[in-house]
Amino acid sequence: MKDNYDFDKIGRHMPYKAPAGYLDNLEANVLSRLNMPEKPARLITSDKSARRRPRMSFRRMIIPVSGVLAAASVAAVIFFRTEEQPVKPVAPKFEPVKIEQVDKAFYNLDDADREYLLTVYQNDVFMDDQTYITE
Repeated sequence: MKDNYDFDKIGRHMPYKAPAGYLDNLEANVLSRLNMPEKPARLITSDKSARRRPRMSFRRMIIPVSGVLAAASVAAVIFFRTEEQPVKPVAPKFEPVKIEQVDKAFYNLDDADREYLLTVYQNDVFMDDQTYITE
């Protein structure tokens, strides 16, 4: 192919020709060959019941519906939010125990339980490390 081809020589003429008025009557000619009646003229009425509103397609409804759902969820979070109350720890109530009550409970145990408590008490490693608070 030549590298120095002049595209300006081509021009802008149409490669085919149609008779005058051919495109104006094309639809009517096709419908008559198919033995179909021509389209009826559009009815112009002022009655709103005669007009039909086209249904929205599913794809066109996705964005508005998702926007409404997002707004509803934000509103639910704002209006139905419960105020968080700080949880106050409940301090256990200790009643002072008298040594006589401990002795009485110890002597009410059977001999096997008393022996077990004494061995645990004697083998306790941390017993000497405890510091006692006196008031």
